[in-house]
Amino acid sequence: MYKIEILDKSNNLLARVERLVSLDRAKNVIKFNDNLSGFGSCRFRVQTKDPIASRDLFEPYQNYIRIRKDNALVWVGVVVNNPIRRHEFIEVEGRTFAWLFTKVQVAHTATTPNWREVVTGTMAENLTTLFNEGKDRGHSPIGNFTLGTIQNPKFPWDTATDWTFSAAVSVRYEYASLFQVVNSFAGMANADWFVTKDRVFNFVTQAGRNRDDVSFRFGRGGNISDYNSPLDGTGMANDLWVASLEKAGSQIISRNFNDSSLFGRYGRLFGSSLFPDHLDINILSERGKRILELNKRPNTEISIILNEKALPFGTYDLGDYVNISIKDGPINVFEERRVVGWNVKIDETGIERVQLITNMRLI
Repeated sequence: MYKIEILDKSNNLLARVERLVSLDRAKNVIKFNDNLSGFGSCRFRVQTKDPIASRDLFEPYQNYIRIRKDNALVWVGVVVNNPIRRHEFIEVEGRTFAWLFTKVQVAHTATTPNWREVVTGTMAENLTTLFNEGKDRGHSPIGNFTLGTIQNPKFPWDTATDWTFSAAVSVRYEYASLFQVVNSFAGMANADWFVTKDRVFNFVTQAGRNRDDVSFRFGRGGNISDYNSPLDGTGMANDLWVASLEKAGSQIISRNFNDSSLFGRYGRLFGSSLFPDHLDINILSERGKRILELNKRPNTEISIILNEKALPFGTYDLGDYVNISIKDGPINVFEERRVVGWNVKIDETGIERVQLITNMRLI
């Protein structure tokens, strides 16, 4: 049984949402999701004339939403939107706490022009400083967050050396949010980050675990009811150019990466990425290599819909590596894959539909 609760910012219970209105023709009444190194969302509707709707509990950024399944906490976030308010119902949208990083500006270290330059200290030290500055700003939306595990990664191009910024390895950001900078740091170092349900910020070299005990299989007697395994070539590029502003000014720097072994199979497919950050050439190069690795073949993201034979939702986490087996006509998958997102829908009878989104392991 799923339950929705509304809390104030001190975690005091304000109300329980009990009479829900269907969101769609499938009569789903609750939808929620989350994503690794990003944010998730939830949606539900209440009757406009329900007493709970008249208490101003759903004004954006005023209160929190908590979703429980059989008393286990499965989703927590902040009210951000009422996209529909009409005679029949009010629709409420929430986002997980990581969303609030998009509403925190990173302080500038220079004013003409305005930018934040990172040229000293480890990545972990700079993340700690940036987080604490954002938390301590007046009326900060993350004022009640706390700092958890902040690991310092190694240089991807020198895996024996801790990541330390210097004149040779530096970045610069202009009018950036904390979300943008944390995501940028994670992208540079191939790291993960997340904010827990208790509003604790963590930055780690890799979230999740190898779950050899968790397997999902499609077919007779299996625990996958359906799947989607698209081969998306729209973003493919095996001849890639990456560019950014040079770390100390407005000059453009660029690098080219390609995998000529794939030209014969797919053709020479051009692609480009321009980053708004001021980057060091080593950082730009690592980003280019990673983008090429992700995009030189058709995207093989696989989403699976679980049935009642699967392990209960919540017994595995974002970032975990699980085993997936699908043998169905031309679809032949038997491999370890990483859980990078999930979507859950609950209909008016309480039946849940869990979808896991997985990616391949990158070496």
